Amino acid sequence: MDSDYSRLDSVSDEELTYTMQRRANEEQELKDRALAEKLFSDLQISAQEQERRDSELAKSLCDRESEEDEERRKREQQDEELAQKLAHQCNEEEERERKEREEKDTKVAKDMSDPELEKIKRMAQEKYDQQVAIALFEDDLNRNKEDEEQQMKDLKLAHALD
Repeated sequence: MDSDYSRLDSVSDEELTYTMQRRANEEQELKDRALAEKLFSDLQISAQEQERRDSELAKSLCDRESEEDEERRKREQQDEELAQKLAHQCNEEEERERKEREEKDTKVAKDMSDPELEKIKRMAQEKYDQQVAIALFEDDLNRNKEDEEQQMKDLKLAHALD
């Protein structure tokens, strides 16, 4: 034991301070290394969690886009079906109105007495006859005018030949 004390006495204060400082530095390095490993581990876990959240978000967005596309296709199909239905209804309405007009015209014609129909026919025939007479008269006038022009030409030609 004396030898231990004698060794201790022989160790200088500087060496003791140096040794204690070195041990403190080693302990701090171990603590720093442990802290760095813990931070690195936490960072890896955080990065993995962020990747998982990003993946879930991307999948969610993709699913939402797919749902929106499907809804849009359904709306377009419904719009097209509605347009076809409206067009069909419009055609049916026009056909119904045409038939109603025809029925009304037929009924009006049937409701008219024979003398009324005869009167209408006679008036129509008279109007037609007037139009034909006017057309024939205009045709005669044009022919007469052409004949007169031809006679004038013939006279001028005869005068020129004399």
